[in-house]
Amino acid sequence: MMKNFILLFAFLPLLLLAGIKLDIDGRSAGMNLKAVACTAKMSYQHPAWAKSKGYLIFTRGANSAWGKYFITFVSDKDGELTISRRGYSSKSSVNHWMVYKDVQIKGAEIVFHAASKAAVKGLPAGEERSGHFHSVIDYVKVKANVPVTVEFQARREGTFPASKYTREEYKLPVPPKVPALSLRFTVDGLAGKVPVKMTAKGYSRREFPIRFGGGTGRVDLFSPRIVDKNWKKFSFTFIPGLNGDVSLMRCNTHSARGVAQWIECRNFQVTGGKIVRSLRAKVNSAPSGLERMCFRAPLYDIVSVEKGKPVTVTFEVRQRGVEAESQYAGRNWQIIQGPHRTGWQDRKIQLPAEGEMGDVFAFYGEGKHSLTQPGVAFDRILTEKIPGMDFSVPVELLEEEGIPRKALCRFGFPLPEKKFYDLSHIGVFDISGRGIPANIYAAGYWPDRSIKWISVEFETFFKAH
Repeated sequence: MMKNFILLFAFLPLLLLAGIKLDIDGRSAGMNLKAVACTAKMSYQHPAWAKSKGYLIFTRGANSAWGKYFITFVSDKDGELTISRRGYSSKSSVNHWMVYKDVQIKGAEIVFHAASKAAVKGLPAGEERSGHFHSVIDYVKVKANVPVTVEFQARREGTFPASKYTREEYKLPVPPKVPALSLRFTVDGLAGKVPVKMTAKGYSRREFPIRFGGGTGRVDLFSPRIVDKNWKKFSFTFIPGLNGDVSLMRCNTHSARGVAQWIECRNFQVTGGKIVRSLRAKVNSAPSGLERMCFRAPLYDIVSVEKGKPVTVTFEVRQRGVEAESQYAGRNWQIIQGPHRTGWQDRKIQLPAEGEMGDVFAFYGEGKHSLTQPGVAFDRILTEKIPGMDFSVPVELLEEEGIPRKALCRFGFPLPEKKFYDLSHIGVFDISGRGIPANIYAAGYWPDRSIKWISVEFETFFKAH
């Protein structure tokens, strides 16, 4: 009698330890998790050993018949966490198996599902077994303050020695590793000859001097390879040496041909300067509604700055998948220039669509580099009228930022058909009739090859409006 009593006592814990156990782990993303609701008689806790509110456990007893259950929790941060389905156990040598099916995760995006061969061996399709030391894991992305609900059916399968399956059968697949990426930030004042002094720390850098001037006109910053699937905040500060406009560019440093490694951006802010224009391509709009960038599709912002006033740029980024560049049409990679307007005899001129003006054009760099572009008249001053030159138009430039400064002015201008065939017959004069050095580029032609559109670029002083 005593012998039977001892055997029953030894087996009783095995029956009591069979039950549902779901572990939610958001510690790697620095999350705080909170239980919202769950099935009746289910309990939850933040285990003391985790020393974090980022680990949450739901438990409940179960029997051999299928039952329906659910849990709901919420995170205080965006990011990736794991949901592990387990069973109870006090020893690694024993598995109290639970079988799960019809698992649905709502309010989150499943990134990767990991189940071993032992989890499915001998079970109908759609069912998976789990033990405390041999779980089934879902890697999911959640959003801050958005409830995540896990619905499932579960039943107790039984208690067996862990040796029932081999080590290879217990082996869990792991998510493919995506290497952390490095970011590149560029502050470029070369076009307006605005010197910039960078005070950012923790980045490697390259600097480019201002040609035909003094100081550093462009700084490229490169971050360490720390950009992964979790949001990370970046910040840098620079001090302009003149009033003017500078360009800010953001992208990653990956340059594998034909591959776009996307990085999503949010909370982009510029303090100490004013964003006057943002340049984007169609592919810069992510399906999530946020902006994204890659090596081939950077994000550009033109910022008006004041001499000596620090400008701080902050934003957050995370990796957001890899795609073949060929998945998007070539035109979707082109920057959308948007309307360019300038005052002209009480009217506004707006450049037509790209197809109406010939090829897309732009000026990169400065100074003598422009000589390498066919059709450019570099720093030429037309000081006197040429016979037959009977066409002139006054152009009023409007300063709209309230900042007096010397700045680069660039605009497109239409010309009549059959009138101009030679750029040397086109010049820029100030109000007193004095010639002004200018870069003039033929951007489009009429059918008879007379010039239809020109791009005009020169420096001038703007009084505050």
